[in-house]
Amino acid sequence: MAVTVDTSKLSGDELVMYEVLTLDGKVIATHEDPNDEGQTVHVTEPKIGTTATDKTDGDHKILASRSAVIVDEVAYTGLVPGEEYVMKGVIMDKDTGKPVIAGDREVRAEMRFTPNSPNGTVSLEFQFDASALGGKKLVVFEELFKNGEPVAEHKDIDDAAQTVEVVNALGPDGAAHADSG
Repeated sequence: MAVTVDTSKLSGDELVMYEVLTLDGKVIATHEDPNDEGQTVHVTEPKIGTTATDKTDGDHKILASRSAVIVDEVAYTGLVPGEEYVMKGVIMDKDTGKPVIAGDREVRAEMRFTPNSPNGTVSLEFQFDASALGGKKLVVFEELFKNGEPVAEHKDIDDAAQTVEVVNALGPDGAAHADSG
């Protein structure tokens, strides 16, 4: 027997299924054990957290090049193993709070995945032309969907772990430097 329950306000709760069998209006059997783990569903709220880095060296700076790649490692908790999810991300301009436009479109990535356990990680890769973005700070925003509905998001424009700075060139010390002018 399938029962549909709106659990949107029940995160952290445990739901226990009771059964009552009747015949001709009379109860002939029941199963009403609040301690039966086999009849208990633990309601969890999916959560995500992320770290965005340069694919080349894993730091939070990328060169202003035509072939920039940001990898966004998304850690998740509270997912249902065996169910399909879609992780979507967009790169935002920290100064404007708007999506970054590279070429003629927003910089986005997405992936479908089916977790084997409630907690884990997935990686989104954003490949884009960053040659005109020198000096900008880019912040990755993510949303997690299940059955087309959003179930979690991580959108913090001030999160340093989600931020990657676009630098114009390597300095004489071999390190990446932002444009000072």
